[in-house]
Amino acid sequence: MIEEDPYVLCKLEIVGFLTADRIAIERLHIAKDSPHRKAAGIFHILHQNETSGSVWMEIGILDRAVQTLLACEASDAIEKVIIEKQVVFRDNMVANIKASEDEAYIAMKIRSMLTFEGL
Repeated sequence: MIEEDPYVLCKLEIVGFLTADRIAIERLHIAKDSPHRKAAGIFHILHQNETSGSVWMEIGILDRAVQTLLACEASDAIEKVIIEKQVVFRDNMVANIKASEDEAYIAMKIRSMLTFEGL
């Protein structure tokens, strides 16, 4: 499984994307334009975006960031994760599903607190 898709290590949070990518490229000779690599790169960029405080990322910015990270065209992979509903796509913005759900939950809780307090 790891030989076919070393980026599964990122999903298990065993290693980060950069380590998995180095293993994939240098040891397993995965193609730089591998669909697994592109998908992992997309989720890595979205995760970095979240750690800097933003859930949503404009699709063009995501595309450029992934292309810079991977040094290959990635718009096909972004389209694929959107079509397969592996991410949330709304108003030209992309977000990780879990982060989007968490944001909506927090917003709902804040609204209910404001309503409860009569603000």
